[in-house]
Amino acid sequence: GIAWHRDGDETMERLKAGTGRPVVSFSLGDTCDFRWKNYTQEDDQILKLESGDVLLFGGPSRAIMHSVTKVYPNTTPKLLRMRAGRLNL
Repeated sequence: GIAWHRDGDETMERLKAGTGRPVVSFSLGDTCDFRWKNYTQEDDQILKLESGDVLLFGGPSRAIMHSVTKVYPNTTPKLLRMRAGRLNL
């Protein structure tokens, strides 16, 4: 998995001004649990990402804390013909 983090390549000034760049994430391979939470939320939310899913977050959501806490082995679609695991682009 990936530990809790906030992407630091975007400045708070750009986010507040609405000129920040969104995150676009393409998932390939094994299914995973993507967890996220915002500044005011103590409980995190879980989104299951499967191969072929695209995740987009921008605007105020660009600064969310997020992680991948679980990868489900052997869930890669066979038609991909890739090694076991997960690839995020």
